Parts: sequence; C-alpha cells; structure tokens
Amino acid sequence: MSKKALKEINSEKTSQLVLSSCCKEECLKKLLLQPLEEYRKEFFLQSQVKRKQELLRMLHEFKSEDGVFHFMYLGGSICRIAWMKIHSTSNQLFYSLKTHALNQVVEIQHGNKSKPKPSPQR
Repeated sequence: MSKKALKEINSEKTSQLVLSSCCKEECLKKLLLQPLEEYRKEFFLQSQVKRKQELLRMLHEFKSEDGVFHFMYLGGSICRIAWMKIHSTSNQLFYSLKTHALNQVVEIQHGNKSKPKPSPQR
C-alpha cells in the first residue's frame, strides 16, 4: 500500500474532509462519516492505475448525452468539488480524466506501458 493510500484512509483525514466546505449546499457536511471512511478505504487500497480507471468509469456514468457531468456518491447527488475531495483528485487529474471521458476513452494505461524497455547489456 502506498504512503498516499495510508494517509488518505486515516479516519482523522476523513473527519476533516466532512467538515470542509465545497459548495452552497454543503454536500460534504451532509455525508455520514462511517460509510465515507469505508468507501475511501476500499478505494485507496487499489493501485493508482486501478483508482484512475475507476474514476474514469464513474465519469462515463455521470456524463449526460449533452456532455454535462452529474456527480454522485452512494446514490446521492453531490457537487464536483465534493466528489474530487472524496477521491483526493487534483484539478490536473480531474480535467485529464474528464477529457478522456468526453473523448470516449474507456481504459487508462500506466504511463510507462508503451515505452520500449532497454535490451540487456552484455
């Protein structure tokens, strides 16, 4: 498990997340702490590539036919900022994934996957 994953599944971090602000409706403050902790633990135990793949899958689900995204968490509607905070997603990653979703990309590969490997030296 990565250091980031350990940091993110800390219950104190999740408590701070619920108290943080996101929008006028205060989506984060309406969330229940226990289910959120369990969700984040399950999410962050995945590898980084699998987490990105899961985020992309969610964005495909959230995208309407007109290209507008409607963010959800455990069956309820939340704002984009709350969704990003729940998943500890940076703006850069979010907009990259959003672009992939709009361009119908369905699978993310590790950045080194297509790079040629050096041949062994003799």
